[in-house]
Amino acid sequence: MRLEPGVERLVDEVVQRGAAADAAFDADGTIWAGDIGEELLRELVQQRRLIDPPPENPYGIYERLFCAAPSRAFSFCVEVMRGLPVAEVERWSDEIVRRHFAAQVFPSIRGVLDRLLAAGVRVWIVSASNAVTVRRAARALGLDEGRVLAVEGAVDRLGCFTGQVLPPVTCSAGKVEALMKKLGGRRPEIAFGNSLFDREMLEHAHRAVMVAPEESEGLAVKLARERTWPVHRVQRSH
Repeated sequence: MRLEPGVERLVDEVVQRGAAADAAFDADGTIWAGDIGEELLRELVQQRRLIDPPPENPYGIYERLFCAAPSRAFSFCVEVMRGLPVAEVERWSDEIVRRHFAAQVFPSIRGVLDRLLAAGVRVWIVSASNAVTVRRAARALGLDEGRVLAVEGAVDRLGCFTGQVLPPVTCSAGKVEALMKKLGGRRPEIAFGNSLFDREMLEHAHRAVMVAPEESEGLAVKLARERTWPVHRVQRSH
């Protein structure tokens, strides 16, 4: 699937800047279809892997929090992993990536990533999913795990999650905060996102692209029209 002319022009401009440029991408719904953090939580619950789960179904708690306070919901996904070894979460994440997400990467976005990387552009993934799982997905895609900014959980000396979330929570304004800390206040040359949770990051970048499924006209597309950002339509690789 080719890029729309408006998106192509913006990507060309960033490619020309090469190693002087940074690019920021949301992950879920932007690089691949689906939500990788939600998928991990579902598996942790269904396979009874949580060490000290709350009495209520944790996924139900997540969904309720998401409706009221999304950042709190994303934090909960990390908090509920208290006591789990990071190495085990990495292994489970690798399985999820292999089974569900390796084939869900949008081919056109994969092409954009490859072009930017070939030009020396520093590519950052900024996601509200848990950092361990997003890093494993980045690794599978051949991207730099060190340039993943996602929801971080504190780890104890035994390599297990403590249940504490390290700020900032990379949702909405938290995405900009995380980028500014890493980039020293430098703004990304371009940002790609797919939801209202990416608005601040898209506004922060010099150039912005909204990613949306074909024929979708939801709130994110409406925002892009208001901001005159190009909308890039995606379809799954299968």
